[in-house]
Amino acid sequence: PLVWLGSLAHYEDLGLTEAGRVLPLIAKTAHHFVPDWGSLTRPISDILTTVEQRAPTLTASHDVVAFLQGSTLLAGVAMSSLLLQKLGRQHWSAWVHQALMLLLMAEYWAIIID
Repeated sequence: PLVWLGSLAHYEDLGLTEAGRVLPLIAKTAHHFVPDWGSLTRPISDILTTVEQRAPTLTASHDVVAFLQGSTLLAGVAMSSLLLQKLGRQHWSAWVHQALMLLLMAEYWAIIID
């Protein structure tokens, strides 16, 4: 679970900041492929310009993204610890594995969030 949620935390930045601008970028890209044939393609060009200017965008601030990434990493550590304890049937005093998971989460935190 920690590796899966670490991957999710890595891509949350792209999903929450850049994915919300897909519609205007599609219109801008399509606008470049419309040939300039004068009045024949003018209505298509006007429609694409309108969509490019008025299409809704939804992006999150970097503080919100950092909070969600941190929450995802902490949830990954919690689920990994519970799963390790349940599968290993060891007492919580076998702390070496949990310490290694915390170290891995700290590395993820330094790479992804900072």
